[in-house]
Amino acid sequence: MAAFKPKNVYIVGAHCTGKTTLVAALKEYLTASQASLIHDKDTPCPVFIDEVVRGVMQREGFIASDVKHPTIGPSLQHRTLLTQYCAEKALEDQWFIADRSGIDPIVYASVFLGRDEAEKLAGGPEWKALRKSMQDAVVFLCGTHHEAWLSNDPKVRVTVSLEEWRGIGQGFHDALEGYRIPYVTVPVDVWKVEDRVRHIENVLRAKALF
Repeated sequence: MAAFKPKNVYIVGAHCTGKTTLVAALKEYLTASQASLIHDKDTPCPVFIDEVVRGVMQREGFIASDVKHPTIGPSLQHRTLLTQYCAEKALEDQWFIADRSGIDPIVYASVFLGRDEAEKLAGGPEWKALRKSMQDAVVFLCGTHHEAWLSNDPKVRVTVSLEEWRGIGQGFHDALEGYRIPYVTVPVDVWKVEDRVRHIENVLRAKALF
């Protein structure tokens, strides 16, 4: 009998909202034995898709400020979208949990490059496939609530003001709504990583998706 495959999970939101820390905690928590115990079924350990934009920037020489560059920025976001698509395509028969998603480059393009560039990204076949994957998955949105988390990461972050950061957060909300992708917001008062892990588990249990 084939192993039970839960729906995939995406952790999305603006940078500096605790996503990578949360995914790292999920990696430790969701062992194969824990997943099977939770599901009461033969469930595999999830495969994790790490944030792809870091690898794109390292391999191809992009820098943080390129996200705002009118000619380089579109290339960065296109390469990020394509890399996300390839990562998910390689795992289409497996249960995965993704640190970010295909909607991320579209949101960042919309915020920093304008709606036209975002629509160009959204017009390709890669986004069509990624959008369908997200609609069939469980998407968790981490909000821009804790301003103390806002910091610079020279590997990938673009320097933004508090207002811009919150604007990116709103951009995720608007894009998920606009592309009709169901999502669950991580509550503002759930900020400790162990509580966030528990919240995700509880939501998935309630949805009977584990």
